[in-house]
Amino acid sequence: MKCFIVIFLASFPCLTLASPFKSDEHWMNFKSKYGKVYENLEEESRRLKIFQENIINIESHNDRYAAGQETYKMGINKFGDQSPEEFLGFLKHKSGQRSLNKEASKIADLHKPDLPNATDWREMNAVTPVRDQKNCAASWAFSVTGSLEGFYHLRYKRFKSPVAFSVQQLIDCDEANYGCYGGNEASAMDYFTTFGIETDSAYPYVALKNLCQYNQSIVFAHLESFIPIEPEDEQTILIVVGFLGPVSVAIDATRLQFYESGIFSDNTCSKTTTNHAVLAVGYNKDNTTDLDYWIVKNSWGTSWGEDGYFKIKRGVNECAFAMEAVYPSFGIQP
Repeated sequence: MKCFIVIFLASFPCLTLASPFKSDEHWMNFKSKYGKVYENLEEESRRLKIFQENIINIESHNDRYAAGQETYKMGINKFGDQSPEEFLGFLKHKSGQRSLNKEASKIADLHKPDLPNATDWREMNAVTPVRDQKNCAASWAFSVTGSLEGFYHLRYKRFKSPVAFSVQQLIDCDEANYGCYGGNEASAMDYFTTFGIETDSAYPYVALKNLCQYNQSIVFAHLESFIPIEPEDEQTILIVVGFLGPVSVAIDATRLQFYESGIFSDNTCSKTTTNHAVLAVGYNKDNTTDLDYWIVKNSWGTSWGEDGYFKIKRGVNECAFAMEAVYPSFGIQP
């Protein structure tokens, strides 16, 4: 028996070191995949320690997921060497007071019986490819342009695929917002009602704030107005997404750092405070878990989440999902 115990204890460290999540090979693969280069060995050592701590937390969460105690799975991604505090610093959405528009209430009052059981505007080719905001905290601009792209394409169908609108125009030129340090979707749409919208090809994204290069002569589209949805009115968001197009929304994304798949739900999320903007492109119901969920486009690249998208629990204002939603009016003109 003593011999058996000695052999067991001697072999246990080897098993631990052999874990693919804790091996040098996994760290090297992470650095290679995401192009991670550190200033010196001391900094790399610090990042490795954070990486290992994140792996432990991910494995613990996924154990609960496998046991049916969580509704989504976690995985290492480009944020793997960032602490939760650093990731939180990357989320810089600015909440803003909004005056309500009566048109939003009228839509909510319709309660159309033929609301689709499921909608996904990607299937109607009304959503542009996922982009990566990189180190620029401009989720607000990606969210807004995404909604405008969808509504414009669905209304006019001038091209086979939706035209990508300029995020960089908002970052550089919208003085009511803060460029790569955050912004608000309603303010961004207000900017577009005044100056019009340039395309991404004419004014491409560079992931930092520059001097405004707005050119009125190449404005592609004009936005007549926009409609904020009353806070906590998730039913109106459902109706707009179900019948009209993708909606710009803001959420508390504090715990989204390592989302990989499944339906995101977290009881530590705020129900009132937002720090990141995204785009609601559809909704559905999971037959296995019986959970209603939103289909959401993010701006962290396709290597994050489900090819750049995530699902989040629907109908309960999960992570303040229904606190700050806005969409363009029908009056958008080419």
